[in-house]
Amino acid sequence: MKTTIITFLFLFIFSISFGQSTTCDCKSDLDFLVEKMRDMPSYKHQIKKVRKEAAFNTYYETLSAEMKEPISVSECFLKLNEMMNILDDNHAYIIDTNTYLSKEAYEDEAQLNAYLQSESYKNHPKTTKSLDSLQKVLSNKPFDSVEGIYTYDDSQTVGIYKTDADQYEVAILTTEKPNWERGHLLMTIFPTDKGRYDVMRYREIGRGLLYGKNFLHYNGRLWDLRKDTTAVDYSLAPKEQSDWEFQQLNETTQYLYFGSFSNRTENVEAYERFYERVKDSLTAPNIIVDLRNNSGGNSKYSDPFVKLLRKSKAKIYVLTNSYCGSNGEQMTLKLKELNNTTHVGQVTRGTLAYGINYGRTYTTPSGNFKVLPTDMDFHRKVFEYEETGIVPDITFDFSEDWIDQALDVINTEMP
Repeated sequence: MKTTIITFLFLFIFSISFGQSTTCDCKSDLDFLVEKMRDMPSYKHQIKKVRKEAAFNTYYETLSAEMKEPISVSECFLKLNEMMNILDDNHAYIIDTNTYLSKEAYEDEAQLNAYLQSESYKNHPKTTKSLDSLQKVLSNKPFDSVEGIYTYDDSQTVGIYKTDADQYEVAILTTEKPNWERGHLLMTIFPTDKGRYDVMRYREIGRGLLYGKNFLHYNGRLWDLRKDTTAVDYSLAPKEQSDWEFQQLNETTQYLYFGSFSNRTENVEAYERFYERVKDSLTAPNIIVDLRNNSGGNSKYSDPFVKLLRKSKAKIYVLTNSYCGSNGEQMTLKLKELNNTTHVGQVTRGTLAYGINYGRTYTTPSGNFKVLPTDMDFHRKVFEYEETGIVPDITFDFSEDWIDQALDVINTEMP
């Protein structure tokens, strides 16, 4: 289970972010969340089956005791995530439904100016540190340190610094966006007991809160934050690629890229066309299967290619990064079961033991949040990889093109 802890100081800071009047009956929301959690397969495996109900209930009672009176929406959101984080289940989410600045208002000068004069904007939490001193200190941090100066969304630079609570705050140092200013806190980062990071951040326009789970810090990058934007990030799939790519790289190697296995109508249509194109074309002795950035989807669209690859008898080189998750990870494991597969690249996301079939969300009693519970169970086969990811046989260097590195591995292994 996770050991992410949200400190009183952080909760206090966020409790004032949208004004003290923005409150809710969090106890009712917590009860609602726990009811939904008890129906999730992750609860049944991790709590009920191993008889940890007492510990679960104790944790629930501890949080309940902090909710005798209505609390701020932001504080409630944090506490609900704290409860959810008892489970190792990265598919389950709590969604903040509040929008404090609509896209239409953001694009209208008069409405935007009115928002900038509001208490919600004025009360947005700011760092207590001197920005000039902070920037000077962070500019000297090592490249591989979490602390440092990062670029966000090409329009803002932010500073990440460690707090006394062994967490990290993300403060805006420069910005081109009219609804943000220097010193505003944009995110808070929580180290987890799996060596990953959970991230709480404000939405860029709406200012509602978003909770992202289980991210790696690597090569000066954490989620959408980058220390060096001038260098090519070879760990990511090229943006110009579609979600379905087939290439003949050379006489002995073919290349397949799968960017998504989602059920979106346009993606399913693309899958059908792509399958017809390649079903009789996998003839090379070596095939690179690129699953970088594949966030998953339906195995109905991945399993047919696993069968084709098995039938091809080719040597398979499955390429992943830390954004390969869910069914992308499950496909990785299925390919690794073949005797002729080498896994290369970077450890995967660690989001594969459970899933969402119906995609139903449930609005909490306060109306401030929605709960997105999991309803699919792959625990028995893959739970060991949840939150830790699948480690490749060969880890790639971030400074060189990953397809070139895969070809180097192939050349090394060829007789």
